[in-house]
Amino acid sequence: MNGKFKNTKVLVFGLGVNQGGLGATKFFGKLGAKIRVTDLKTAEQLKTSLDELKDFPDIEYILGGHREEDFDWADLIIKNPAIKPGNKYLEYAKSKNKQIEMDMGIFLQYVLPSQIIGITGTKGKSTTSTLIYEVLKTSHSRSVILAGNIGKSVLDTIEYVNPKTLVVLELSSFQLEAFEQHQVSPKYAVITNIYPDHLNYYQNMEEYILAKKIIAKYQTTENFLFLRKGDKVTNSPDFLKNLKGQINYFSAVDLPKDFKPKLP
Repeated sequence: MNGKFKNTKVLVFGLGVNQGGLGATKFFGKLGAKIRVTDLKTAEQLKTSLDELKDFPDIEYILGGHREEDFDWADLIIKNPAIKPGNKYLEYAKSKNKQIEMDMGIFLQYVLPSQIIGITGTKGKSTTSTLIYEVLKTSHSRSVILAGNIGKSVLDTIEYVNPKTLVVLELSSFQLEAFEQHQVSPKYAVITNIYPDHLNYYQNMEEYILAKKIIAKYQTTENFLFLRKGDKVTNSPDFLKNLKGQINYFSAVDLPKDFKPKLP
């Protein structure tokens, strides 16, 4: 990694306790950025995250609330994925033409879409991602890493990525917002299924479906999309409209009757 972010004023908008902003804070701290962290939670509520940042004594913390002046100060704002669109501080930052990213957006500045195998879905994405990773790890000559929605920031893995690395990314609908912002999709995309979920975040089911569709939205004819055969949502003409990737369907029904995989 280069000195791209050295002395950049970075505001981490939402540290959280589930690695949401913690990995980004560590990442920019290691690169010599000037960091402020703002969160609605108190220091006591954020104790586990703050304990992991003790090696970065120069970080400024604004806890228990947010201030517009911190958004004015920042060159770059890192948004916690849990912060909903339309948040008044996000809108304020946009009105000031501030650069706003999620940790996934920063990750996409270091990794090409051609290196990514992306997996999303309402159910089964963790299992599917892990299985793909385990198979590739033991059978592929290139280095392979597993990252994404697995309990830690994708920025924790950047130091292990080189131009030949394959990255298996488990992707939540929230993380796919970064792909929309950068207008890219993984070369290899898997959608396990889509069922009603996160409707406290999205306005309706249609909006949630569109969020999932981002994983294939910017694919080219040289990319690949894997869909569950017979899925009422992902097999529908409306969903498939304007998708350019080569579509492949998977189904347990199509497996040989004697198929008994031995997993490690």
